[in-house]
Formats: sequence, C-alpha cells, structure tokens
Amino acid sequence: MRRAEYGVAAALPRRLVDEVLAEALGVSTEALRTAFARVHGESIYRALLKLRVELVDLTLASDPALSPRAVAQVCGFGYFGRFHQIYRRNTGRSPEVGSTRDVADGAALQRARTAVAAAVGRLFEGVEPLVVAPAEARAVDGASACRP
Repeated sequence: MRRAEYGVAAALPRRLVDEVLAEALGVSTEALRTAFARVHGESIYRALLKLRVELVDLTLASDPALSPRAVAQVCGFGYFGRFHQIYRRNTGRSPEVGSTRDVADGAALQRARTAVAAAVGRLFEGVEPLVVAPAEARAVDGASACRP
C-alpha cells in the first residue's frame, strides 16, 4: 500500500490511473481497489486525494514562506479554488493565502517542487520506490514532476 502511495506522490503533479498503478505493483486493478478499501475505508481516488492534501499540509508546515498556490499546483491541484475547498474539508483549516506569498510564478513553483520532493522523501523514508514510466501518468497542469 505504501509503495502505491509513494508512486503517486513521486509522480506529482501528474496523476496515475488505477490500471497503471496496479500494473506497476503487479496486481490486478480489482485487488488494488480492494486493498485501498480495506486499508483506508474508501476508494483509491479519495485516499490519494487525501494523501495529496497531506503533502500540501506537510510542505506548507515545513516552510511557511511557501506559496500555497504553488505547492497545491505541484501536488497536482490544477484549480486553486477547488483545492481550497478540498483542503478545508480535509484539515478543517484554510491554506493561508496572503498577498506576499500567494503566487505561482516560476521561482515559487521551483521552491514548491523542492519542498514537496523533500516532504515526499520524509513521508516515504524506507519505502521501496515504485517505478512508473513518465508517459504512463497524466499531466494535470504546467508544474514539472517532483521526484524525491
């Protein structure tokens, strides 16, 4: 399960579809869905959405000067308004949006990529990486992938 989550986190901002994730793990799609339901009590999509929110939360906590918009983009959230709703629903808080750090320009995105990669590394320390071909993931925005 942790390898699947790590594979998803390492592929960000691209998203892995269930079939690709299952194939990389060497299991059937149904077995993967069943495992996620057993471990998380919810669908793969919902569990991985929460994982992406957790990555944003950990990343912003590690460096309060980061732009929430840039971190959200690097974690695969293409629309900040929708991300804001999801974040609030999952954490009970709003991502702190301020005029001085709520930008997603090139420099902010690069800082966010570096910070998210570090958060992924900390969160999945000791977990064997899951190798997925870059072409197997769908791009959701203009941010480059963040590999730990």
